[in-house]
Amino acid sequence: MSSRRTLGKRAIVLLAVVAVAAAGLHLLSPVRSGQSPSTAISSAEPVLRPPGRVSRAGPRWVARFVASPSDVMAGDQRWKSDSGIAQGGGYYSSAAYIAGTSAPDLFRKQRYNLGGYRIPVPRAGTYRVTYQTAELYWSLPGERAFDVLLEGKVVAPRLDVVKAVGTRQALSRVFSTSVNDGMLDLTFRRVVDQPTVTSIAVELVRARTSASAASNVPAPPPAVTGNGIDDGQMPRGGLFGPNSFWKQHVDRAPISPNSRAYANDLAGQVASRYGGVAAFNVSTYNTAYISAGPSVKRYDVAFDDCQKKGYTPRGLTGPEGQFTAVPIPPQAAPSVGRDASLSIYQASTDTLWTFWRFSRKGNGFQACWGGRLDRVSSSMGIYEGGFGTSASGLAFEGGTIGIKDARAGVIPHAIAFGAPQMAHWSQVSWPAVRSDGGGSGPIPMGTRFRLDPSVDIDKLKLHPLARMVAKAAQDYGMILSETSGAVAVGTESGAETKRRTGTDPWPAMLGGTPSYAVMKGFPWDRLQALPRDYGKPGS
Repeated sequence: MSSRRTLGKRAIVLLAVVAVAAAGLHLLSPVRSGQSPSTAISSAEPVLRPPGRVSRAGPRWVARFVASPSDVMAGDQRWKSDSGIAQGGGYYSSAAYIAGTSAPDLFRKQRYNLGGYRIPVPRAGTYRVTYQTAELYWSLPGERAFDVLLEGKVVAPRLDVVKAVGTRQALSRVFSTSVNDGMLDLTFRRVVDQPTVTSIAVELVRARTSASAASNVPAPPPAVTGNGIDDGQMPRGGLFGPNSFWKQHVDRAPISPNSRAYANDLAGQVASRYGGVAAFNVSTYNTAYISAGPSVKRYDVAFDDCQKKGYTPRGLTGPEGQFTAVPIPPQAAPSVGRDASLSIYQASTDTLWTFWRFSRKGNGFQACWGGRLDRVSSSMGIYEGGFGTSASGLAFEGGTIGIKDARAGVIPHAIAFGAPQMAHWSQVSWPAVRSDGGGSGPIPMGTRFRLDPSVDIDKLKLHPLARMVAKAAQDYGMILSETSGAVAVGTESGAETKRRTGTDPWPAMLGGTPSYAVMKGFPWDRLQALPRDYGKPGS
């Protein structure tokens, strides 16, 4: 249906993030020789005093979260559940003895397989974060390592907990950062195996004065309101929850007997088109995304019979129809290109609408095709009944490279990609539920690839954005989700952000590199195909 050219070990580490400031916290162990207080490693966790009021003379704001579905008491301090701020992942508990801490309960509860945290903070200023972790699974150095990023900058590269303090031993790292946009972003990037988190606490060390804030700090994004405007971007980690196939780790998955043939075919498709470089779409044929507030005006979108069906398909319009009562913000605009696609998400109802060939019609709107997903946060991300805009039936938003993910330097989900050649439409691999393949290639729609885990991505000469794609491909894989004019990955359109701020964020992230050259050097020949229907429930 679509003509998109560009579409956009099991192991446990405990990470605790705790704020430390001279005004309100004490670090129980001394700083090691040669280390500054801002990067000290400690085998004992900080003890947080009750926070006071935020003031220009003495800020005392502290927020504490624990990786647990419920709150946890540590001494006289309550640590709130992190369920509202975490970007994906699941929970794990352990009864293991943890040395070097007087609060072992904080280290025995953890969230694993996550991309990071977005922590609301009260104002622009300097924040201090103490990062804590313990290794419960591995016993030798080199068996787990990961990067810790604060506000998109690496503050702990290739952190190896066993190498630093040993196994089942508490570790603390202290960092400081400036926050200007009302959200502190703490993210993790896998190097060897998966990072995990036990708790987070953030303290405001120094607030910006009103004068400096007015001159140097951009206004925080407005909350979602009746006019449907939020910050104009997809949330970190995407819309779908940890149970979705988009969030499934595949670093230990088995390999299909057809893996080499599929990878060679895909690499050949790349090599034979557009100078041998896959497309990275940032301006056309990408995902135009917008959020709708709870009181946004609703429209019944009209069916545009652009494919000359001669009838209106059942279930598209009318009561409970896919196109019925859609909240459409007044500034909504589709992506540039023949597809003219649009994705609308309403958080208050947890509903996603997607449209193909979307346009205005008089005082309303029309589209040639589309679909609606209910209960998005717990959904797999698959449109049933022939609805949805991708040729595979997959919610392409789940595999789109979002602006916030790109800015954070981590893509915590599988990557959706398109290809011009694939198996006949009768050959489909889950999670795809359909295909429009013409049989010009051997790869079934829905086939999931991963980048060979033995590939050292840091040694490849890749653009930073391509490196993010490569790391996501190792952790979560890449899913053939669409038919396109070239092998292509897709991004979230920057048009809504530009409309709101005056600046499209992608040119700065491209850093002067043309979008068509971003994927240069990507190791397509090192992809590995997973078995057909891999991960399908009940199989």
